[in-house]
Amino acid sequence: MTVFLTRRSLRALFTLWLIFTLVFVATRASGDPLKFIAPTGMTPQALEEMRTYLGLDKPMLEQYRIYFLGLFQGETGLSFFERRPVSEMFTERTGATLRLALVAFVLSTTLGVVVGILAALHRGKWLDFLFMSMSFVGYALPNFMLGITLIL
Repeated sequence: MTVFLTRRSLRALFTLWLIFTLVFVATRASGDPLKFIAPTGMTPQALEEMRTYLGLDKPMLEQYRIYFLGLFQGETGLSFFERRPVSEMFTERTGATLRLALVAFVLSTTLGVVVGILAALHRGKWLDFLFMSMSFVGYALPNFMLGITLIL
């Protein structure tokens, strides 16, 4: 059991590191972030001050080190687009996300139990086949496609 938990924990840490690294690379690969966030008409001196304030004047590896170490300290940095701490944006949206997750969990559990009982009561009949087919299709569809379909 300990080996299993250790492997899962290491995989989770690796996945988090990979996600954070991909986000960092993606934000830098799209070009100079100041081109996207700086208001038009800024003077070159103001642009350099903004670049220094955001730490974009440092070498890429130094930016990555600051970014990665900051994550361990709970410092998520400033949003380039909203110009405010990312941690504030996370905090604002956490309540709604948790409510949505709770409703989805209760709804899916209730629906799954009811459909499972009905399928078991009508084993081998058309209702069982219908529920099993719907569950296979629901499992096979990508979440984003299913979400868009349900919205429509």
